[in-house]
Amino acid sequence: MENSDKKLGMGVAISRRDVIHGVTATALGAALARTHAAQAAKGPADAPPLANTAGQAATAATYPPLREGMRGAHPGAFEAAHARRDGAPYPAPRSTGESYDLVVVGGGLSGLAAACFYRRRFGPNARVLVLDNHDDFGGHAKRNEFVSDGRILMTTGGSAYFVAPDQWTENTQNFVKSLGADFTVKRKESNPFAQMGMRPATFLSHESGGDGQLYPHVRFTEPTLEFLKTAHLPPRVSQDLIAVYHGTADYMHGMTKDQKIQRLQTITYKQYLLDYVKVAPESLPWLPGVWCLSKTACSAWFAYFRYAPGFATLGVERAPYSPESPQSAAADFHLPAGNSDLARLMVRELVPQSLPQAHGNHWKPHGCVTTHSTSPQRPRASGSAALPYGCSILDQNP
Repeated sequence: MENSDKKLGMGVAISRRDVIHGVTATALGAALARTHAAQAAKGPADAPPLANTAGQAATAATYPPLREGMRGAHPGAFEAAHARRDGAPYPAPRSTGESYDLVVVGGGLSGLAAACFYRRRFGPNARVLVLDNHDDFGGHAKRNEFVSDGRILMTTGGSAYFVAPDQWTENTQNFVKSLGADFTVKRKESNPFAQMGMRPATFLSHESGGDGQLYPHVRFTEPTLEFLKTAHLPPRVSQDLIAVYHGTADYMHGMTKDQKIQRLQTITYKQYLLDYVKVAPESLPWLPGVWCLSKTACSAWFAYFRYAPGFATLGVERAPYSPESPQSAAADFHLPAGNSDLARLMVRELVPQSLPQAHGNHWKPHGCVTTHSTSPQRPRASGSAALPYGCSILDQNP
């Protein structure tokens, strides 16, 4: 073993159990991937062609952002884990004949960053493989693209913006800047939708008890008092929404600060709304959850920390660094297609020929799902990696 091999970590001991579990889990994914990959890769039959940076026609079958439907844990991404949970045995491992200095399991932002850091430290000749069980890289940082009247329309398919990057560690800030994402640029409007003159609107459908009207410039999670008083909502719903969003009473009146905190930590947000704000059960569907959680999945204390409505006059200091605090919100940095742009910047560093510099936000990775390349850093075909659905994002193999 040469010194360069030791620097790459090849001298670190690996237990027999880790080897067996790692190899057999990979083989299990390969077996199930063959069953689900074709189905998961299918897009709508009438999906319009889209020219990528190589001049090739991209369709939903070859370019994941064009696919419709649920784009999170899609079919093909979870069957192997579920099969193992249900007692399916590991299939016999098979050698691929390949050798890598680093294998990263997970092609989200953290996995891509790990590959970037490794390559920066050990040079472009280090052999790196990034595996993911989804059909696209980026993890939660995905995008959706649509073609309408010959125009490409993009929107976030997951995480939408940097949360208060000025609060990040110096190493994180420097890394993101080195990729080309300068979040220190201050704009009049930080949100790209606002930059284009777009504003929110609220539609009150008849099915939900509304009047079937569209109310421009009204964000339903931040309704104005005027809107709540004039919109044709069920009377009790209107009354409760006014109490939650614009109430001036302390709904935990008579309790000390310590008692309030203790109680909020032991009940759900739903319980708080029902027991203290006195919201009627039929009004609950009109109120949002907290972040990505339902009203029953988080404590009232967490809801208060994340600036959920209903606590305006509680009189208790929040814990610091809430992503929804006015200070954090003012420092948020939005990229045009959300954090998928950051994922693509990392892929461009790892596989420069896949994302040419000049194409900006309209980058389409050359064959990240469909082709093999002979270059030192090559994307690999979807289904070739031995994980469920097998989207092997990067194959850096000189």
